[in-house]
Amino acid sequence: MNQKYGQFIRPGMVCALMLLLVFPVACGENGEVVELSSPPAPTATSRTAPVGMLTAHRAALNHIASHLAHDLPQSDADWTIYNITEADVIGRTTYRLKSGSCLMTISYPLTAPEATIYHVVVDDPAADFYWEGDIDAQGEVVIRPFVVGEETAVINLVDVADLRSTTRIEICELDWACYTPLLTINDTETITALVDALDTDLPLVTHAQCPAVYQIRFVLADDESHTFGYTCEMKTPVFLRGSQDFWNGQDGIAPDAFNEILLPLLTPVSGG
Repeated sequence: MNQKYGQFIRPGMVCALMLLLVFPVACGENGEVVELSSPPAPTATSRTAPVGMLTAHRAALNHIASHLAHDLPQSDADWTIYNITEADVIGRTTYRLKSGSCLMTISYPLTAPEATIYHVVVDDPAADFYWEGDIDAQGEVVIRPFVVGEETAVINLVDVADLRSTTRIEICELDWACYTPLLTINDTETITALVDALDTDLPLVTHAQCPAVYQIRFVLADDESHTFGYTCEMKTPVFLRGSQDFWNGQDGIAPDAFNEILLPLLTPVSGG
């Protein structure tokens, strides 16, 4: 630091600057201050980010505003953009965009631009809002083939989401800091046990008015994935949920066998 200017910095100011560096904050809904846990620096802007990814971003915002009546910032300038693609991942790119309390994750394979399908996950825990969908290169939301027209009493996730082809399970806590998984499960034995536990008819119940605590991402052999919310704070039984059409806006009751395997794995890493 230039000594000329350093002479005028008081000790109190130094402490304040150190606190800002150690405990970064941001404004959430209604302007309240929210502590953030050392986020990485933005790695792209609306000028440098891939055009196709930004097209999917805007298409998701338009779809959510027009079909789900949930308002999110529409201007690119209101979103901070990060490339969170893991170094060892080949053939697929993932971006995360953040605005206030809302996170949007967009992942897509490296293929011909006109044939690219963008997988978009929008999570706004402060508003208890979650949406997941696929968007094509033209900015159209892809209609999934497994639309259920009537209220469903049960669902088998393994069948409707092809979870038998799971190669990796990633779990995050649903907060701002979910840039890297809280827990990644790679071993075949544990994955098989979790999928076996889900291979049953899950009772579907009315959506609980509480945000999910965890986000579970099942990565499949074809590098596609399904993401579900898991558990609600202060709520029993334990829920699984998602925005996929097969849920019909309902929550599934997670099997005891699934919880007995997963919850002990989460407790040590989440500090519960």
